[in-house]
Amino acid sequence: MESMTPQPAGRMELREAAADYDRHNARKGKSDKTRLWYRSSLRYFDEFLAESGRSTSMAEISLEDAQDYLDYLRARDHKILSIQSRSRSIRAFFHWFDGRDEHRMKRLEVPRPRQDSIEQVEILQMWEIAAIEKSFNPRTFAGLRDRAIVSVMLDCGLRRGEVIGLEVKPQQLDDGCIRVLGKGGKYRSIPFGYSTGDYLRDYLAVRSARRGDRFFITGAGDPLSPNGIGNIVRDLRRRSGVKRVHPHLLRHTYATRFLMQNPDRIVDLQRYLGHTTLTMVLHYVHLAGQQVKEEDRVLAPMDQLRESYRPRKSGRPKALPQWPQSQAAATSVPKLKVIGSTRRRRRV
Repeated sequence: MESMTPQPAGRMELREAAADYDRHNARKGKSDKTRLWYRSSLRYFDEFLAESGRSTSMAEISLEDAQDYLDYLRARDHKILSIQSRSRSIRAFFHWFDGRDEHRMKRLEVPRPRQDSIEQVEILQMWEIAAIEKSFNPRTFAGLRDRAIVSVMLDCGLRRGEVIGLEVKPQQLDDGCIRVLGKGGKYRSIPFGYSTGDYLRDYLAVRSARRGDRFFITGAGDPLSPNGIGNIVRDLRRRSGVKRVHPHLLRHTYATRFLMQNPDRIVDLQRYLGHTTLTMVLHYVHLAGQQVKEEDRVLAPMDQLRESYRPRKSGRPKALPQWPQSQAAATSVPKLKVIGSTRRRRRV
């Protein structure tokens, strides 16, 4: 059996070991994107060692070298998340190369952002989702396809690559769940809503007459590419007027709204998102708490009385949404209007 751990011979250089590691990742079935991430991270580390006059021999690279590399990245104003990503690649590489849990980079100190410095992502509001939904043309193939793509991303929190590789069968639509191939070659099932089910069926009705193995295809029958999804979202910004929408914001919106409605189902969300740990899911817990606080403010009774109330944040509607009420209630309660600074009221 081929050993999964390299046997260093003489002065094996970092770039040579990195090439062996890439072949190891290929045998393990890692995606092309993951392999590219490892190759890039290790190449940057190798360049740092060479330019700073340090040895690039695997026998001589030390924990101090890696720590100095992370400090160098911080000094050049790299984002904390980027530095954390580089450190994970170095740790994983040396764990494989050294062939033991107590590898030389295990105690690599990774900078952690302060809680108040974590970038807060504002999820899509319902009025923005409504504008997006209305922007699709259901009379065209592209309109039906794009509406189905955005709906399934919002309802299921799919990554861009997962949408491209999606295989949806009529039986799955009847069950209300789709089967997704995620990172690491692992499948997971995610439920979707009734409206998304209808949109998927509408698209399937026009897609069935076209060729192609993938579910989402171009008009010529070719599989959609990552750039194709990007083009769809760019057109969506122009048509809907929601300029800040991007593919990963749809995933953020799904995760945050899921926890807003199901705060005790963190493990379920972890499974639906395809995360192996709870680290990222706990970030969504914080976002959901902030969003609930904001929506509770919007529902404040005194603000409901002020028809001219405007939220201070830009990009929000100028007036609050009017909640539906029965015809009887609408006719039995007289409308009041604020007149002048004395706040006198009269019937209208």
